[in-house]
Amino acid sequence: MKKTTLITLLLLLLFVQSKAQTVTGRIVDSEKQSVVMATIALQTLDSINICATTADADGRFVLTADSIPLPFRLIVSSIGYETVMPECASYAVGDVVLATKTNVLGDVVVKSKRPILNVQGDRIVADASSIIKGRIVTCAFDVAKYVPGILCKNDNELSLAGTMSTTVLVNGKVWNGGSVLEYLKTLPAEKVSKVELLYNASPDMHVT
Repeated sequence: MKKTTLITLLLLLLFVQSKAQTVTGRIVDSEKQSVVMATIALQTLDSINICATTADADGRFVLTADSIPLPFRLIVSSIGYETVMPECASYAVGDVVLATKTNVLGDVVVKSKRPILNVQGDRIVADASSIIKGRIVTCAFDVAKYVPGILCKNDNELSLAGTMSTTVLVNGKVWNGGSVLEYLKTLPAEKVSKVELLYNASPDMHVT
């Protein structure tokens, strides 16, 4: 069995509220019903990731970051729906409509595009194979830097947008074998199964 690696980026500090800008909206389906726990990522029009969040039980969401330039792009996905990427010129987005995903049935084949982001419990999970598809990606570091909500500075630093400190975990544990970023650059991309964005550390992670 091929061994895969899980990369977790953990938010340690809260957003800086004093300077924050906020984007609000609601995710609905074609019948205007709320889409619960849809994932929403925000990026600039030149594809620089700013932040990400999930919709609440009413389909509403709030995205907060130190600086959100207008206009910006949202990447909205949810299991069972087509991913949409609307460009927005206002911080009050209003309703974002998701169309139900339809599977094309052949004689013996069912094809369906995996959503890049999903919500699993207390974390947002990015499917590595969806991140890699269509991109020149050679290592785990490359996989992580393309995840919506993760910022890459000078191709040598990974962080969650809008935060002051980020810890990178490998397979759910703090890496003790030297520089974790250098390790990720040596780990082949195909070894990565998923990347998780986790906003609170559980005690068993031993993050200080």
